[in-house]
Amino acid sequence: MSPARLDYRPVVSYSQAHLRMKKDRGRPSRFACVSCGDTAREWAYMGGDPDEFNDSPTGRAYSLDQTRYKPMCMPCHRRHDRALADGRSIDVCPQGHPWEENTGVRVKRAPNTGLRFCKACHRESTREYRARLRALAEPIPLFPPEAERDRERRAS
Repeated sequence: MSPARLDYRPVVSYSQAHLRMKKDRGRPSRFACVSCGDTAREWAYMGGDPDEFNDSPTGRAYSLDQTRYKPMCMPCHRRHDRALADGRSIDVCPQGHPWEENTGVRVKRAPNTGLRFCKACHRESTREYRARLRALAEPIPLFPPEAERDRERRAS
């Protein structure tokens, strides 16, 4: 058998499909992540192939159609895979805020995780935190209003 025939069997494993990607299109680190613009680390299957395969040990979907793969950094790739597994759109954060309102010249990253940072989620949590602080800062009366009126009557 010729090497080309061995190389392109009709059914291949998940790892073999990714090795083919690396061989044919090069290392993903040569490209920018399609989501955030950082250096890509992995080839990500974007889904939608009618001839999709599933890796039996892991259950991960893959395709032999190389046009269905995009270069992605690891955090964006993981987020993309989680969104697809949960049935969510990949264009929104886990709370449902559109990523478009979070984009700018630089993609903001959460400290210590490297994941994208949703400004809308941050804005909401900051509002809730400040409301809790305001509630704690309100003076607590020492006496109920009725007792206060009674004290004033006795004093006069």
